[in-house]
Amino acid sequence: MQITLNTQNLQINKIHHINFIVKDLEEAVIKYKKLLGGCEFIIDDLPQRKVKTARTLIGEQWFVLVQPTSDTGIPAEHLKEHGEGFFLLSFAVDDLEANTKRLEKEGFTMTAHQPRKGLENWHIRDVDSKQTNNAQIQFCQEID
Repeated sequence: MQITLNTQNLQINKIHHINFIVKDLEEAVIKYKKLLGGCEFIIDDLPQRKVKTARTLIGEQWFVLVQPTSDTGIPAEHLKEHGEGFFLLSFAVDDLEANTKRLEKEGFTMTAHQPRKGLENWHIRDVDSKQTNNAQIQFCQEID
């Protein structure tokens, strides 16, 4: 079976970031520094998501470790249900609003009516995971 993509309508630039959920951020940073050859991590708090994060740039993609800081919220629920490991994949787009309209036209549902603020200048839209084979998929636009 051959799949043909109409790249004219494809608005994804690259994988923006990959998140791994962890129980202990400090321990995970030490482990991943060794695994990734000593790269430095930027530590951030994201209180609106009830998490602390550590991220490092690998090539053009961010690798992000996420530790829930509360027993509630999506990251905490994911950790309880699935344990540590892969959490989500985020694709970079130039125009988050246009991409959202395209996805909705294709029948996808976003988890919120408005984009949410992520780390730094990241603006995020999450796709309902029931429509992505239970994978946590999101789209990200960096807005200065």
